[in-house]
Amino acid sequence: MEAIKTERLAVVSIKAPDIPATAHFYRDVLGLRLVPEHGHRIAFDLGELVLVIVEGQPEKVEPGSGSFFPVLTFAVENIEKAAEGLGLHGVKMIGGIHESMGTRWVYFYDPGGNLVELAQFSAGLHGS
Repeated sequence: MEAIKTERLAVVSIKAPDIPATAHFYRDVLGLRLVPEHGHRIAFDLGELVLVIVEGQPEKVEPGSGSFFPVLTFAVENIEKAAEGLGLHGVKMIGGIHESMGTRWVYFYDPGGNLVELAQFSAGLHGS
């Protein structure tokens, strides 16, 4: 049987009980561009894909739980500058800056309770 040929990842959806607060965070803290007309949902332009926020409770992920993987990872050029910016916005990071095999990252929760990561990747790496 032949595999389905997908073109690209198009939409990532996250849940949040307070959509306006979560949308404010992604727009005003992380600097994402709001898609002005995306039907009835709040959506942000991520280049070739769209981030959509839907009402609901995200799955709570706790450090040390064995399944501590972020819902979203955003690449940044400078992790120290990004961490400083998070602090200026009152965002509490989980354990500070982490590092492994040339990649450096910080974890934090968005206002909706989703685990998010900012990562500075070494040359040639594109994801966590």
